[in-house]
Amino acid sequence: MKIGTFKVEMNGFKLGERFLKIIFDNALRQNAEEIYVTIFPNSAGQQRLVKLLQDFGFTEHGTKTGAYGAELVLLLSMQKSFDANAPALTFPFVSVSTCAFIVPIWPSFHTSLLPDSILRTESPANFVEQFPHRNAIRKVYISRSIKRDLRRGDAIMFYRTGAGVCDG
Repeated sequence: MKIGTFKVEMNGFKLGERFLKIIFDNALRQNAEEIYVTIFPNSAGQQRLVKLLQDFGFTEHGTKTGAYGAELVLLLSMQKSFDANAPALTFPFVSVSTCAFIVPIWPSFHTSLLPDSILRTESPANFVEQFPHRNAIRKVYISRSIKRDLRRGDAIMFYRTGAGVCDG
């Protein structure tokens, strides 16, 4: 699957990660064997995009020379694999051999933090503002849990608590 180079003007909103999430979802839906993109890494913005793609497992496959100069070709295999030491490199895949933790999330935070899990009873119009935490694939989770044996690569699954349950 080829993706077109995308340009994000609004820095600080994690839109690049949101676009990547959409790209990964489409590649999974289409059973793509690989994803590739070509990019001219001439500007600082393009170099940030290359870094973002590399952070999520894209590797330099080569260069393509054309009328406008050398284009970098980045490739990501969609073969199911998982690296517990660097989970972002093999996103969106997880491993069944790592531990899984179930975490409750209050309804007031659920859709704002996990926008792909919007309920049919919720209006998308209530979630149109641009907040970085809504667009980010990588999120920080802070807990007061007494359970402290979470390790890199473990799966965290959120479930939405019922309305009115300590919805704070």
